[in-house]
Amino acid sequence: MRIVLTLLLWVPISVSASEIDDRKVLSEQIFAEAQYNVGVMYEKGKGTPLDYPSAYMWWNLAAASGDENGQRNSGKVAGMMTPAVIGAGSWAGL
Repeated sequence: MRIVLTLLLWVPISVSASEIDDRKVLSEQIFAEAQYNVGVMYEKGKGTPLDYPSAYMWWNLAAASGDENGQRNSGKVAGMMTPAVIGAGSWAGL
């Protein structure tokens, strides 16, 4: 004998505009932090090949998402590369 149990829950959703805005900001911060962390992995060669242009790319993405560390570190690693290397990165088309 086959028994199938289905449970349906109805949960009313009432979220204020400010709560939605707060959640958007939080999600952007988490996203920026993840981008920053990928940049760190490329800069240090942790789990990836050491790749300064990729670190630069990920930190610029993090900076564009509002991460201050991404902005600072992209400038730091940019000083370690020539403009030609920065411009020729595999990420340049993103």
